[in-house]
Amino acid sequence: VFVLLLLAVVLVFAFNAFANRYVRLDQQSVTVLNLPKAYEGYTILHVSDLNAATLGNHQENLMNTLGKEAFDAVVMTGDMVGTSGKAQPMLDLIAQLAPKAPVFFVTGDADPSPLLSQPHGDGEVKAAYIQQAEALGATYLEVPLRLETTEQVLWYCPGEAFTLDLQNAVFALSELEKTLLSSENPYEAAASAQLRHTQHRKAIMEQ
Repeated sequence: VFVLLLLAVVLVFAFNAFANRYVRLDQQSVTVLNLPKAYEGYTILHVSDLNAATLGNHQENLMNTLGKEAFDAVVMTGDMVGTSGKAQPMLDLIAQLAPKAPVFFVTGDADPSPLLSQPHGDGEVKAAYIQQAEALGATYLEVPLRLETTEQVLWYCPGEAFTLDLQNAVFALSELEKTLLSSENPYEAAASAQLRHTQHRKAIMEQ
């Protein structure tokens, strides 16, 4: 039993080592009816669910796979950090990609919360890894983002923008804000952190 267990552990480590070296790039063409000619051939690099995987030193295996591939934008659609909470692999990737094209990202259900509602020592609402990603040039998509070119307009939208009942969400946040402000001590550490979180989300949704 010990030999079989040891063999299984060795195989797991060997597989992980191989997986951390192997990267495959899949290319998909998407047909969009009535697409303006200005966006014919527009290419988006989609990266998702790496869950803090390290693909070579500073993600060099992934970058080597991309090689000289040209793309107009990068979208990271969640679970780049995952339950481990280790953001450095994502940040390394952003640092490599941001000079090449605009990088837009959202968080996934396995990622640490992007917004902080508990006391954490300062007045920032965004989590540290979100701030670090933005400092490297990435854009955290909390609301639809309008990009204008000389000929056309392009929108990048977080998924919840299509399903959120905006009016009810703003109303609920407004009521929560009133409740927090009318509490005995709204600027006590815990209440203050929740108030900042609530006001941030409300301001974003009112844009």
